[in-house]
Amino acid sequence: MDVDNLLRGQSYAELKESYVIFICTQDPFGKGLPVYEFRNVCTADGTLFLDDKSVKVFYNVGAYGKEDEPELSALLEYLCERRATSGFTRHIDELVEKAKRNEKFRSRYMSLNIHEDDLRRESLQLGEKIGFERGIRKGRHDGIAAGSYQKARETAKLMQRESCSVDFIQRMTGLSKAEIEKL
Repeated sequence: MDVDNLLRGQSYAELKESYVIFICTQDPFGKGLPVYEFRNVCTADGTLFLDDKSVKVFYNVGAYGKEDEPELSALLEYLCERRATSGFTRHIDELVEKAKRNEKFRSRYMSLNIHEDDLRRESLQLGEKIGFERGIRKGRHDGIAAGSYQKARETAKLMQRESCSVDFIQRMTGLSKAEIEKL
């Protein structure tokens, strides 16, 4: 985002404030807070802040009852319960209902949902295919390694029957002295 907010040659100090907002139906951090706000801080020294004017805010809609700011509490409640309890949330609810009745909007919304479902399904199929192919490659690799090891053991047994020295068997098969002596 910083790259998008600065023109070439502009100073870092000229960055505009930017917010990344997450609206969560589950408590993302399990602390029961209605709002979690993060700013960049040095991990080695918790008092040193990176003044990039970047803020990440997570709204936990389920904790609307713990929010002190009435309008924000009403918005979180609306997002959680779909219940409009303030002028602002009643206005949002009216806009939502209007959008639901708008055929063009509904059509585009459905198209986006279908497209999103298609992308999700294609991603899942691709992930399964990649996982399957990696599994086959790993299985093939493991099988070749196991077969090579078994062949080396069989060769070592034959060489022992022919009274070859352990050193010679080691050089020819790659087996350790202990492995050869166990045969």
